[in-house]
Amino acid sequence: MKSRAVTLAALVAVVVLLFSPVQGVAGRYKPPLPSPNYSGYLTRDSTCPVATHLLTQFCVNRPLVYVVFNRMKGVKKFENGGLVQIHGPSIDATSCALPVVDATDIEWRFPPPPPCGPPE
Repeated sequence: MKSRAVTLAALVAVVVLLFSPVQGVAGRYKPPLPSPNYSGYLTRDSTCPVATHLLTQFCVNRPLVYVVFNRMKGVKKFENGGLVQIHGPSIDATSCALPVVDATDIEWRFPPPPPCGPPE
């Protein structure tokens, strides 16, 4: 009889916890907003006064965006290497010929893109 009472009390406690509203906790956590992703080859560039790098599209080697790394270090290993993916918001669209992206994250892009077709 005592084990039934303990089991029933535990079951009631679980039900109360599952269906009670949690106040304050849900309002504090906000998932990060997704930032745009840009993929290409990263090179050091000084043609834009507010940016330090240029990201070019693979295959066509066309400039895509200027990139500035305000909050990041160790970017040199990604320069003139393989294909990278950059995350970050666009911070300026008027100072340079292309939009300027404030990179918040950079990583190697795997798998590499498919082979480029014949030149047009």
